[in-house]
Amino acid sequence: MYAQTTCFPQGNVHSLQSTLNKQRMTGLGHPSAMTSTLKSSGGAGRRLDQRPFQPHITRAAAPPAQGEPSVSTSSRGNPVSTITQEARRSLFSKAVDREEEEAVEVRGQIPEWLNGSLVTNGGGNYDGMLHLFDGLAMLTKIRVSNGRVFASQKYVDTEQYRHVQQTGRRKFGEFGTPLPASNPLEQAMNIVKTVTGLVTHSSVIDNSSVNVIPLPDGKMFTSTETIASLYKIDPSNLATLEQVKLRGDDIPGDLTTAHPKLLRDGRTFVNFSRSIPAGGFHVFKQDARTMECKEIAFIRDQDPTAPAWVHDMGYSGNHIVICETPLFFNLNALVTGEKREYIFMDWKPQLGSRIHLVPLDGSAHKTFKTAPFFVFHIANGFEEDGQVHVDLGYYDNPQGVNDLTLAAMKEFPGKEYAKSYLSRLSIPLSAPTGSSIPPPRPLSSQPEQYGELCDFTVVNSQLRGRKHRYVYALAGVRPTNFGNALAKHDTLTGQAQMWHEPGGTTGECVFVPRPGAQAEDDGVVLVQHMGADGRSSLVVIDAQSWQELGRARLPYGLPYRFHGAFMPEKQSDEHS
Repeated sequence: MYAQTTCFPQGNVHSLQSTLNKQRMTGLGHPSAMTSTLKSSGGAGRRLDQRPFQPHITRAAAPPAQGEPSVSTSSRGNPVSTITQEARRSLFSKAVDREEEEAVEVRGQIPEWLNGSLVTNGGGNYDGMLHLFDGLAMLTKIRVSNGRVFASQKYVDTEQYRHVQQTGRRKFGEFGTPLPASNPLEQAMNIVKTVTGLVTHSSVIDNSSVNVIPLPDGKMFTSTETIASLYKIDPSNLATLEQVKLRGDDIPGDLTTAHPKLLRDGRTFVNFSRSIPAGGFHVFKQDARTMECKEIAFIRDQDPTAPAWVHDMGYSGNHIVICETPLFFNLNALVTGEKREYIFMDWKPQLGSRIHLVPLDGSAHKTFKTAPFFVFHIANGFEEDGQVHVDLGYYDNPQGVNDLTLAAMKEFPGKEYAKSYLSRLSIPLSAPTGSSIPPPRPLSSQPEQYGELCDFTVVNSQLRGRKHRYVYALAGVRPTNFGNALAKHDTLTGQAQMWHEPGGTTGECVFVPRPGAQAEDDGVVLVQHMGADGRSSLVVIDAQSWQELGRARLPYGLPYRFHGAFMPEKQSDEHS
C-alpha cells in the first residue's frame, strides 16, 4: 500500500483535545463554542484510533522520490497541519491552458475497473481578485484508462474570460471583487452599469467557475450562481461549446445556484432562480436534455430589498429543502462596492432561519422557522418515519465567507478557519407551515475527530434522495486556515476517519462505486490534492478501508478546485 494508518510520535503531531463548552440547540446539544488545547500524542507506537478524542488519520508514508523537495515550514507554522507557502503559491498562481493531455506518473495501484475522467472546476486566474469565488473559470481533467493517467486543463470560454484576454480588465464585478475604478467618474459609471444590469437583467456575470454537471448526452455544463454562467462543455477536450439557455417557462431572475439536483429519474434537474429586488425563490424543474423549465413553486422574500444568499439546497426524493439562513444581500453595497461585515452581505441572526419544504409534485410548499445558522453545502436528504432529513455542514455564523478571501487564505500560517459540523436537519411532514422546528443536530459527539471542519459534503451518488450512512467531506487537521484533510463520516456510529498529508491541502472528493458493488462504501474516493511541494496529485483512496491505494503525481500544481464529477469512460472519451 502506498499509504497506511500512521501513529505520530511525540513532537511530530499536535492533536486537538476539544470539549463541548455549551449547548446551543434546544434539547439537542449542538456545539456553538469549543475550547481546544494542543497536546502531544504521548509516545510513539500507539495508534491514534485507540485513544479517546483522537482522529483516525491515514496519511502518505512513502518518502519523497529522489530529487523532490521535502516538506518544510517556517518556525511559525506547525509542520503537520500548516499548509506550506509552496502549496499556496501553486493554488493561487495564474494557471495556463494545457490542452494536450500529458501522461502522469503513477505510484501505488489504481483499480483496473476505474476508467473515466474526473473533471473539476474552479478559478485559474486570480489577478486583481479578492475572494476565492472570483477566479476565472478553469476546468481540470484527470483521465484514468487501464491504470494509466493523463492530465489536461483549460479555461472556460466565457465573456468575462474573453474580455480579460483582450483588454486585461474585467467586464463584470465578481462575488467579492467589484469593478475597479480609478476616479469618481468611473465609479459612478460602474454604479449605473450595475443598476441597469439589475433592472434590465443584462450585463450579468457569466464567470462559470463553481461546478460541473454531467448531462445525458455525454456532455456537461458548468455553472456558478448566475443564469448567464451556464456553459455546455465537451469533456473529451474541455472545449466550451455554447452558452446554455433555459427554455420553456419564463423563469424570472438572474441568480441561481451552482448546485442543481438531479432527480432519481436521471433526466430532470431541480433548481431555483432569484429575482432581485422585490422577488423570491422561483423553484423549477429542468429537462436535462432540452433545458426546458417549468416552475413548481414561488417563495417570496421576507424583505424585498434584502434577499437571502443561498448557495445549495437539499433533495430528499419527494421534496426540495431550501435553508434560508439570515445572511442577506445589502443592495447598496452590491451596487456601490461598499464593504460590509460579510463581503456585500449583512448577518441578522435575530431573524432566525427559514426552512422551505417544496414538494416536487407541485403541491403547496411549507415554510418553517428555526434558530439562526449558516450552511454552504448539503450532502443529501431522505425521508423516513414521517420526516424529511437533510445532512449538511453546519456553521454558527457566516465567518467562513470571510475566511475564503484570498488575503486570509494566502496568509501564512494564518488564522483559524471557521468551525463547522456535520449535522442533520429533520422536518416533520405533518408540521403546519409557519411552525417552529428544531435546528440541525450534530451527528457526532466528538467533532474534534474531523477537526471541527466539515464542508464539501458528498455521498454515494447512487443514493441521492435516499437514506445514506456515509458522508465524505473536507476536514481539518488544526491549526489551519482552510481545509487540509478528508473525512469519512459514519452517520450511524457518529465516528469519523481522516486522511491527511502534512503540509498539503485538498478540496472536494468524489465517490466512485465499484461496478457491481452491493455495500454503500464499496468503491473509491478520488481527490485532487495539492502537495507541500506545490505539485498536485490525483489520490485514490479505498472507501471501505480508508487506505490510500495509489496516486498520480502531476508535474505541476493545479489551482484551487471547487466541485467536480467523474464521468465513466463510455460517457467521456474513448482514446487511450
